[in-house]
Amino acid sequence: PYFEKHQALTKAAAALRTSFYWGGIAAGRMLVIFLPRRWSLWPLLLAGAIGMLATSVAISFRPSPAVASVLVVLSGFMAGPVWPVIVSCSQHMRQSPKFTSCVIAGGGLGGALGPWLFSYEIRTLGWRWFFPILAVACVGQLIMIALAFGRAKREAKVAE
Repeated sequence: PYFEKHQALTKAAAALRTSFYWGGIAAGRMLVIFLPRRWSLWPLLLAGAIGMLATSVAISFRPSPAVASVLVVLSGFMAGPVWPVIVSCSQHMRQSPKFTSCVIAGGGLGGALGPWLFSYEIRTLGWRWFFPILAVACVGQLIMIALAFGRAKREAKVAE
């Protein structure tokens, strides 16, 4: 609906942009396979979250359809590694299958509630506010990542 209503694209063209997002996610998930050999997972998680925030802010300014299409691919690409890295970092930090299971359950809850909350937001406030509110959610995500990273660093120092 965003590309149909705010970018005046046909349903087919809008659906293609949605597939661009999912293609970006798939490509971003591939990063998890190759980059950790060169990087730790924390910078990958931080880069993904910052990229999600930056693309959400940029789309909030209602760019042209071509620019919005690129931003949608980039948003998916940056979002791709975030969830697998969160799960991996949680297991690495705690070394507890029970804790990791709770993280995955929390992600499932977010996966169930997120679409409902954002569809409610779209119905009540309209598409114009979708990306700005998503950007605020991304800031919250960045804060949580920073807190988790700080804890991981403190625990690593204590273990030394």
